[in-house]
Amino acid sequence: MLVLGETVIRYAQDCFPTYGRALNAFEIVTLSKMDYQEHSFSQKPVLSPGKSGWNMHGMHHIDPYELQEQQWIACIDGYKRKLRIEFEY
Repeated sequence: MLVLGETVIRYAQDCFPTYGRALNAFEIVTLSKMDYQEHSFSQKPVLSPGKSGWNMHGMHHIDPYELQEQQWIACIDGYKRKLRIEFEY
């Protein structure tokens, strides 16, 4: 979750069609004991898998941190399946 002034953003993974397919952002507009409402913060995913590398098969978590004003870094986990081929002789 990220709080920017009055804006609260919740990040969530998109699991369609596979686990960890993308990361999306939602703005929480109502939060109380009796009500919860949110809407998409962006029409596009915040992050999608790369064509190769550490997140080519998915990811499911993001933690953004502001280092200085208007300077950000994010910690993101991802995975890349290792293909193992075994031969029997």
